[in-house]
Amino acid sequence: AERQRQYEQELRASQESHNQLIADLQTEIARKDIAIHKFADQLSITIVDRVLFPSGQATLTPEGMKVLKKVGQILARGADRRIQIEGHTDNQDIGPELRKRFASNWELYTARATEVVRYLLAHTRLSAERLSAVGRADTVPIAPNTTEAGRRQNRRIEIILLPPDKLRRTGQVAHEASG
Repeated sequence: AERQRQYEQELRASQESHNQLIADLQTEIARKDIAIHKFADQLSITIVDRVLFPSGQATLTPEGMKVLKKVGQILARGADRRIQIEGHTDNQDIGPELRKRFASNWELYTARATEVVRYLLAHTRLSAERLSAVGRADTVPIAPNTTEAGRRQNRRIEIILLPPDKLRRTGQVAHEASG
């Protein structure tokens, strides 16, 4: 009964975060720069890469900083859930000039995810223990890579609020497995 009560409380908190994000990011949602999805107890915020980063760079734009600050402030008010920042890209090879800094899109989008984590740590009340950065490269497309429009959709950052059962730390899992 206690576990069910906690789960229901987490669902309510997730719904409140979802509603607050939609209210605060109406302009960005209307411009299709951001999409917010709720799946049961998981919340996902997708931000197209052109909002956050100049082409071929892993340094945030002023507009990207503004969006991340809004999102981070809302997420900081939420429950103590882990937040995973994922960098996604299309399947096109990066050019030779860009390859001087990043060996592939995988490195570029991992650097972008890490930059988002750094920004959230520096400009919101989110703690490092709650955040992680993951580079997915072109392994999880949301649109076909056969057109420019599809490739543009695949170049994105996703901010995912993980369900409460994903909160366990690696050290706890290792300790529990050994003892």
